[in-house]
Amino acid sequence: MNKQVLSDHRKVGRKYIPPFIDKLGSRFKETSWVKLSLPELIWIALINYRYGHKYGADLSLSLAKATKEASGKIEWYAPISSFSSLTKAQKDKILEILQKEGKLSRIASGLFSLNYYYPKSPLNFLERTQLQESEAHLSEIKNVLTSHYDKMSIEATFTQANAIYICFVLGKLQVTSKSSLANFPEIENYPNTDESKKIAASIRASINGFIGLDIGSKITNWSDYFWNRGLEIDNCK
Repeated sequence: MNKQVLSDHRKVGRKYIPPFIDKLGSRFKETSWVKLSLPELIWIALINYRYGHKYGADLSLSLAKATKEASGKIEWYAPISSFSSLTKAQKDKILEILQKEGKLSRIASGLFSLNYYYPKSPLNFLERTQLQESEAHLSEIKNVLTSHYDKMSIEATFTQANAIYICFVLGKLQVTSKSSLANFPEIENYPNTDESKKIAASIRASINGFIGLDIGSKITNWSDYFWNRGLEIDNCK
């Protein structure tokens, strides 16, 4: 099954590298899903948890597109660290755009637990009401982390797929017709078809590669803060 699903990948040890990541050569760096990538994509995971994969993808993309419009830059607005350098004027513009689209309140609600328990979140500007602690919101974070600890789980795969979807739509990623990602919409059927499994494998390897690129040291700062803050909030299990 691996030979069929990953036929266009290059095997390096026990890992399979997709073609376009393989072309990065020395620029490609291995990253830890749990230590680095999961904290970067936690906001997408929380929105999916609240609204489901389909509408969650729509809300995440809306925030990314609004940020691109407000900043005037073509960036990959999927890692949470990519929102950390926004100016106040840009943040206000994002709020204005999302308010007009009728999506601000739902995005803010989906990120409520993150913004309450992690006050240094780069996305805390989305919440304009006074935050109040709730045990349910802490459970929400715990449930999301539990379901995403294995990057091959269904929940984690769709979170990573949302991040790649943002990359496509914002013009940061283009693939050839021979790439397994060329039929990206088939990921909707994961894990029920061989094609969706093949695309999922490329998505996971792509996330690993993209976050492993030199995007900036600020990403490491957020992941360290995320896990250290987590130990302050509750005991590690």
